[in-house]
Amino acid sequence: MYKQFMVTEQTQRNINVIKEIEERCKSRGIIQPKQPIFKYIHLTQAQINNLMVQKLKQINKIQRTKTELFQKGYYLSIIQQEMTIQLIELKNKIQAIQIK
Repeated sequence: MYKQFMVTEQTQRNINVIKEIEERCKSRGIIQPKQPIFKYIHLTQAQINNLMVQKLKQINKIQRTKTELFQKGYYLSIIQQEMTIQLIELKNKIQAIQIK
């Protein structure tokens, strides 16, 4: 017969923490490569905490990048509007000169 896999309390906490990290990543649109969760079972709580900190740093970095890109896009749209206004003013000046 098969030996039953014993799940200790620490192992279960490790599994729960990894699942929580994966859920946070999914909810923030970060796609994780599929890895078997059991490769994390042997880790100590400190190692799990370090892993969680690393993942959260990655999430924060991606969010900062998204924010920066959004701000750059916003500023570019303002510049585009200003250039459009200047082009219209220039066009009006040219038409005024042509009429004279």
